[in-house]
Amino acid sequence: MPVPDTRHEESLPRWLAILLALLPATAYIAISWLSAANSPQSDDYPQFFFTVMQHQQAQTLMEHLRALHWNYFQHNGVSFKLVALAMYQLSGQVDLHLANLLGNL
Repeated sequence: MPVPDTRHEESLPRWLAILLALLPATAYIAISWLSAANSPQSDDYPQFFFTVMQHQQAQTLMEHLRALHWNYFQHNGVSFKLVALAMYQLSGQVDLHLANLLGNL
């Protein structure tokens, strides 16, 4: 005589599971964005401003590369500098809210 299957596998719908998984990340990003001040707060921000200023003053390709690779307290965050330059080129301003958000991801 066959034994009936008494397991009841109740699971969340896939869309609800994805929504619940994304909820903490969305809350973290929202809180980071809302609590960020648009003013320099640590040693990474001078790197942001100096990179943009050196890029504006550079006349040759070598000066642009030097501005991209200069160190500030042994920090050589080329990716951060590229984001800073791209942000400045696209918007014409330095937005520290976005820099804070990208730094927290």
